[in-house]
Amino acid sequence: MPAGPLESKMVKWRRIINILFLFYLGPLFLYLGMAAQNAGLVICFILVPFLSFSLGDPRQRYLIRKLGISLVSIWLLWPVFNVISLFFPLRHTLMFPTANWPGPLEINHFVRLSGPVYLSQIPSSVGITGAFLWILSQVKRRDRRTFFSYNAWVLMLAIFCVIFFFYFAYQHFTGFDFRSSQSYLPNMRFPGGSYRIQGFSGHPLTIAGISLSLVGFSSTLFKKAFIRGSRNQVPLLIILLTNLFFLFASGGRTALFIALAWLFVVAILGAKNFLRWRVIILLSIVMLLATLSLVLFSSVGQRYLEMVDFNQSGNAPNRLTFWRVHWQMFLDSPLWGQGYSHLTKGVRLMYYDAMGLRNFPEKFNAHNIFFETLSNIGALGSLILAALLFRIYFLLKQICASTRTSNSLFHALSVGVALNMAHGFTQNVFFDSGVTVVIMSLLWILVWSAADRNRFENE
Repeated sequence: MPAGPLESKMVKWRRIINILFLFYLGPLFLYLGMAAQNAGLVICFILVPFLSFSLGDPRQRYLIRKLGISLVSIWLLWPVFNVISLFFPLRHTLMFPTANWPGPLEINHFVRLSGPVYLSQIPSSVGITGAFLWILSQVKRRDRRTFFSYNAWVLMLAIFCVIFFFYFAYQHFTGFDFRSSQSYLPNMRFPGGSYRIQGFSGHPLTIAGISLSLVGFSSTLFKKAFIRGSRNQVPLLIILLTNLFFLFASGGRTALFIALAWLFVVAILGAKNFLRWRVIILLSIVMLLATLSLVLFSSVGQRYLEMVDFNQSGNAPNRLTFWRVHWQMFLDSPLWGQGYSHLTKGVRLMYYDAMGLRNFPEKFNAHNIFFETLSNIGALGSLILAALLFRIYFLLKQICASTRTSNSLFHALSVGVALNMAHGFTQNVFFDSGVTVVIMSLLWILVWSAADRNRFENE
């Protein structure tokens, strides 16, 4: 027996509610582990919204298609330069005193060490996002009477930040981790007795990168909401404060310094609309002294004091050694770099040995996105990467010019990315899949809000 009009209408609205409910679950995945984050990206930020929303008119879809191609191109840069470095080797200047190859070596001796040429240091979430943008932009969606509430999504993000706060705070004070292999974080203890949090990820600096993105994102939106008197001020403030705590508890010194400096600037710029400059200067001094006291007398303050100990003892931080090794890699192959597949299969370790660092305890990557990129794909690859990044920025700017909300989200995401660019001087931020998948998730929110401008509820 066919369903009546009322029953069909109820089924339709139930389907719509289920789709939107899944969409609002998206923030749950931002702080989970890599597998869950990628699943959340595909399901809650890509496929479920695609069932509800349109990717806009033909011109909008054309821009989104170009955005997708640019993101895929960034992911492909590393495999392309793996191939180039394999077929066009350059001579090295170093002596490699290894058991297998005594004396000077040319890079073609490393061929047997090379990993698969398709390896990319850019996380797969960037390639996945680009591929889905290109594919979905080819499809003209049917008209669907559904709406996405920006305010409700911000509220859900605030709720999940509070939920994560309880677990992260417990981990910070007790060292507990639900994974037996990470239990009690033995190598992540602050001098004061508390612990550096790593949440559901593999390292505290992943938490620092995620939180720094969300501090930049939420603070930018909060400033605008506060000036306009918008109703989502409280959720945005909750997102900001919880992520600021996560930064403190992660022990990420550079990330915390950048976040506090940015919030200081935001506070000054916001205050000028309400207070005289004399009062602003006085409040700035008070805020600066309070922040310095809070940092120096907290657990993370001990990590800042370690930098003073380095200076007094004459020992350089390990990162300076990382940078020196990777700069030498770039000098030996300045045009197209060493190739990421070569570095992962032994060349990086050989450089440490050849530069007299055989007993160096941490033969790590550069911990600097600029040195790491130069050593991987050289000056030529870096110039192409810079061009693609500028192209992505201007494409997003065009895409988000449609509504006030999408434009606000564009500026907020830009700040989050820019803060992590600064963080990249001491950390390989954008090569960390846990950080990148969060940025890609926020990019999808931006794309849906801008493309389906008639369905996205403005703030």
